[in-house]
Amino acid sequence: MSNFLINSYIFPVATGEQCYATGEVEEGNTGINNAISNTYSTGCSGECPVGYFVTQATFNCRTTKTGTSNVLYGTIYDSSGTLQNTSTNGINNNTLSGTGFTEMVFTFDGSYRLQSGDRIALFNTSGDNTNLRQAQESGFTDANPAMTEYQGGWQSPNTSYQIKQCVTWTG
Repeated sequence: MSNFLINSYIFPVATGEQCYATGEVEEGNTGINNAISNTYSTGCSGECPVGYFVTQATFNCRTTKTGTSNVLYGTIYDSSGTLQNTSTNGINNNTLSGTGFTEMVFTFDGSYRLQSGDRIALFNTSGDNTNLRQAQESGFTDANPAMTEYQGGWQSPNTSYQIKQCVTWTG
């Protein structure tokens, strides 16, 4: 927890980080113009970013087509599917491995307070048949957060899966 000072008073500012799908991972597929996300709801496992300002999120991916250039951004969508925040940095998919997972760290400006039902997502907007392969974990019952895919529209959360993702937030 960090602090800030106003008129000689110190107020604590809550900060936290939680990682999800930390067990044995398997590979999932995110095709062109589709997205992968975790949907966060009140009461999620471990410390929960719901109600806090997201400052960072990670995704662990590899690519099926190395040498192509497409910048990826982390995004936050609300429960109605409206874009609320985009990462301040982009990561070019040509930096991803074709064999092993690469951890991609996306930084957010901390201006959006995550609400129950929001998704922290990664869209694959590549037009050159590059498929992203993301690290995910299965075997959950009522996972929270739960993996949610975008395939022409947001699908219902799949509570058997979580995307391997770490989220950092502040009060």
